[in-house]
Amino acid sequence: MLLVWFVLDWLKLLSAWPRVAIFGLACVACAAAFAARLVPAMARRVRPEREALVVEALHGNLDNLLIGAFQLGMEKALGRGVERHSPLLGEALVRSAQEKLLEIQPRHLVDLKRARRAATGACVIVAAWLALALAAPGAVLERKARLRDGWLAVLDALFPVTFVIEPGDTAVVKGAPITLSVTVKGARRPGVVLVMTDSESGVRTNVVLSLQSGRASHAIDAVERTFSYFFAYASRTSRAGTISVGERPEISAISYELVYPAYVGQPPRTLTGRMSRLQALAGTSILVSFAATTELHPDLSRVEWLEGDRQSITINGRFGHFAFVADRPNRATIMLTGRYGPGFEMSRPLSFEVAVEKDQPPTVALGVRKDKLVMFADEAAAFADEVGYPVVLRVVSPQIVHKWDVGGVVLGLASAEEVRQAFDATLDRITRRLPDAQIHGVLVRREIPSGYELILGAKRDPVFGPTLMFGLGGIYVELFADVTFGLAPIGRAGACRMVQQVKAYRLLEGARGGPPADVAGIAECVVRVGQLVSDFERIAELDVNPLIAGPAGIGNAVADVRIRLDPP
Repeated sequence: MLLVWFVLDWLKLLSAWPRVAIFGLACVACAAAFAARLVPAMARRVRPEREALVVEALHGNLDNLLIGAFQLGMEKALGRGVERHSPLLGEALVRSAQEKLLEIQPRHLVDLKRARRAATGACVIVAAWLALALAAPGAVLERKARLRDGWLAVLDALFPVTFVIEPGDTAVVKGAPITLSVTVKGARRPGVVLVMTDSESGVRTNVVLSLQSGRASHAIDAVERTFSYFFAYASRTSRAGTISVGERPEISAISYELVYPAYVGQPPRTLTGRMSRLQALAGTSILVSFAATTELHPDLSRVEWLEGDRQSITINGRFGHFAFVADRPNRATIMLTGRYGPGFEMSRPLSFEVAVEKDQPPTVALGVRKDKLVMFADEAAAFADEVGYPVVLRVVSPQIVHKWDVGGVVLGLASAEEVRQAFDATLDRITRRLPDAQIHGVLVRREIPSGYELILGAKRDPVFGPTLMFGLGGIYVELFADVTFGLAPIGRAGACRMVQQVKAYRLLEGARGGPPADVAGIAECVVRVGQLVSDFERIAELDVNPLIAGPAGIGNAVADVRIRLDPP
């Protein structure tokens, strides 16, 4: 039966359970046959009722001899009838019985034919196994290994093992080492197989590991690609784990888009590349956009400011952006984390300084000279002494627009006494001519050198918005109406075209040998007035009349200005 089992297993016709079961049945059958054929035959006795006849047939009067020797021995031991028998006769009788008993062979009492046949069959079987072992030792060893494997498979099925794998699902930085380990609880086999599968190529790698106290591990010096893995123990496998391999993010491209405050009138500006210092006007909105070398974690990527504040970054794959308003000097540090989370932080965070330029109150410098509104003659004389002579007196009243026509302007005052007399005379003259006019005072300023009188005005049109006007000023505005118009705000080139479009431009160039005016300065005044009315929507009208255009070496000066504001 064992030989039949050997042949069936050699032909790979038996799985684990039949392999172990048939071998066990064969061993039990062999033991039963041995017990049934060999042991009983050797232990079988002669029937008691025939024992005396067999002994008598084999040795004649052995029973009478034994009985006589027994009786003589008993009488001698009891001290009776000693005188009737010679001691030598008794000893001879006992010695003769002893010799007869020693001549008896017990094997004659037992039939050993059947036992010999069984022993011969057993020897033949043993010899056949020995011959098989010598002729095909590999097959015998293989049967032995398969039998052991089948037995372990049966034990594994009846008493299953459990797996504990480490590190399970995890992520590591590319090039970092990692150790994969497993604990097989209830392991009876000496080894376990680690199966690793490359996630991109699908190539599978098997590594056989030895179990030491039910534990095995495999170290990888540098992980380069993402892979999945599991451990196989016989027909059972552990759960699968995944080792995700990623890189620490770095910023590969970055840009800064600066949107200036609306009143500045400048278009947005975009800066590209890494910058250690970002300079902007207070109130400038800054949008920072960048691209990283790998996908980013949307919750762990952030901006840390110098004062400790943290700002989140909008992440889309490997791209991100964030915005802030430059309101004070600060420093931003961009700290990125790869999509796998902790352990994939940016190795060198990007930092840049935010330098803020404080905005100054908007002013329009149009050559306005130092002046003072006074209420008394002595006050006017004192200020005239301060600024120098000659000075000009100009009455200030909301009801008087054209001051020259009503005698509200006095020129060429060269001393303090002349200032006092002109002050009193001007107020008397205005009071007589315009008794209902509200006099706020008299404006004292140093007299502007002679030059061309120009007008520079602005008005907010309901359709076009803020508009500009430029032309001959003073008394020539209504006489010649030599003006041109433009839209505000206006650039320097547009302002120069407005100045060149008036007919009096030839005068400004220096007609008939006259000194040329400061044309560039006049265009600058047009630009600044346009910016002023564009930034302040409450300015409904603005008139600079006259604007005295002096030679290039002297410059321009405002003789008078009027501004009307809309209600807030």
